[in-house]
Amino acid sequence: GQGWAPLCAATGEEALALWAARPAGEVRCVLLDFRLPDMDGLECLEALRAAERALAPGTEVPVIMLTGLGSETV
Repeated sequence: GQGWAPLCAATGEEALALWAARPAGEVRCVLLDFRLPDMDGLECLEALRAAERALAPGTEVPVIMLTGLGSETV
């Protein structure tokens, strides 16, 4: 079978660039921190969703948001 090949990004801009460089449907899951050095994690998620709607309407990759700061209200 096929395994997972993680893509790692240190910033939101890096994550968005990695997303844009992949064919639609190749990314199967996103693990995203609430706190990124260059943008808020929710801001990054909104940009990912917008790109997803433009490239592959009707699909939505599962996203797991996390933080090391305690509880956040979304």
